[in-house]
Amino acid sequence: MENLPANKQFYNRAGSENGFYYPSKEEKQNHPYADYLRGAIARHQLKNQKVLEIGSGIGAFQDFIADYTGTDFSETVTSNYHKPFFCADAKTLPFPDNTFDAVFTHAVLEHIPDPEKALKEMRRVLKSGGILLLHAAWHVPWFASEGYTVRQYAELPPVKKVKKVCAHLWKHPLSRALDIVTCRFIILLRHLLFGSPKLHYKKRTANYETFWCSDSDACNSIDQLEAGIWFVKQGDEWIAPGSALKKFFMVRGELELRINKDDPAIQSTL
Repeated sequence: MENLPANKQFYNRAGSENGFYYPSKEEKQNHPYADYLRGAIARHQLKNQKVLEIGSGIGAFQDFIADYTGTDFSETVTSNYHKPFFCADAKTLPFPDNTFDAVFTHAVLEHIPDPEKALKEMRRVLKSGGILLLHAAWHVPWFASEGYTVRQYAELPPVKKVKKVCAHLWKHPLSRALDIVTCRFIILLRHLLFGSPKLHYKKRTANYETFWCSDSDACNSIDQLEAGIWFVKQGDEWIAPGSALKKFFMVRGELELRINKDDPAIQSTL
């Protein structure tokens, strides 16, 4: 155990200690994402398709799909599954090309050290015309690993007290809106001027020692618009959100994409 990388040790512990990290199946199935997933499955007629979940945790959604396969980085969640499950790194999925009709992933991408490799793997294992339902904790804040929003002022040294104040200021809706809109204009300018297909994201320092709060263990921060444009640059169709305006101003939520491997020259507009 001691010889395993810190992230592998963390997620193995997460899978073996009830309530420490992974929500219960009941909590997951009552989460707003579960309602979204049920709707997306119906909308894209995925119930009887061959579907992969990446970062499937304790397998709370395995019965949403008839032909389901789950994957997770944790080696200790296996006993939760009665359908096919593989312990795997999202950057090196153990499946042949063009295996699945759909892939979905929820709150996983921000925990992957090289998210672009993971996105490439998602495309690789999907069939052309396959559906990708991509949800992440977009815009992970710089202070998540230190838990400034949940720790008490009294326990912090002076410098960290100042950081806690800054963290609360960042969380204000106006501050966040300004940050996101500024980020989006930079993204559009970069793609319009340079046209780079590379995925741009901010690195975060994951905390694998103390799980202060959600995304303390995140190691990157990605913007939805950046992720959506990355797929468009590959020749895929960005289905939802629908309009360009909704894509630009989305704060939370899922990206729905249709993978196009047949004619990369055909690209969706934003």
